[in-house]
Amino acid sequence: MVLSVYPMGYRMRLEYVEQGRLRSRSGRSCASPLWAWGQRLIQRKGLRIGIHHEILILGGGNAGVGVAARLRHSGRTDIGLIEPSGVHCYQPLWTLVGGGVVLASGGTVTYDYLVVSPGIQLDWDKVPGMAWAIESPAASSNYRYDLAPKTWDMIKNLTSGTAVFTQPSGPIKCAGAPQMIAYLAADFWRSQGELEDTRVVLVLLTPVMFGVKVFSDGLDRVVADDGIEVRFHSEMVEVDHSSRTAVIADN
Repeated sequence: MVLSVYPMGYRMRLEYVEQGRLRSRSGRSCASPLWAWGQRLIQRKGLRIGIHHEILILGGGNAGVGVAARLRHSGRTDIGLIEPSGVHCYQPLWTLVGGGVVLASGGTVTYDYLVVSPGIQLDWDKVPGMAWAIESPAASSNYRYDLAPKTWDMIKNLTSGTAVFTQPSGPIKCAGAPQMIAYLAADFWRSQGELEDTRVVLVLLTPVMFGVKVFSDGLDRVVADDGIEVRFHSEMVEVDHSSRTAVIADN
């Protein structure tokens, strides 16, 4: 038996690869208790020695699991997946190397092909004041799972004033997330009769709403209907939660 049990997430828990056959069973959508079990199995089976897979995937998030599933359905059977976290939350629901890899156990895994999908680390300090702001009542972010409920509370409690939705610069997990929450918020405020008293600002780095014209044209109509003020070629470069002020720079 070759160990390939590294906790995976949404509705699937990878157990192990035995004689080239992937075995799995349904699991809960968020939180898998397999990590401790895997650690015990490593020690019991003496698997601190080198392990080899034809295809090795680093990262058990949506990308890594998706690649593994596609490869499995295409007939590839010798697939290993490494994920250090014992819990995987399906992030889209938050809004809707050389020749070997060294494991925390001290073992090594070699491969014929390597897929690297470890995800992106959130850097709240990239925007001055942001790390403090998201912990205050003045700001939130759907890029952190524990803050998503806070976003909804802020939307429900705002009856008038200004709401700013921003798209961060650099590589991000989902470029559409800032737009999606802005549309959901505007729709809620309309249903409550509060949209006319609320200034909704959407800050985008891009020159258009979306890179595909047919979708961009549709979104142009959405922001027009919602009265959303879109700032293209712009980004938020600083935020002060104490004064509830965001600095927007035009690029």
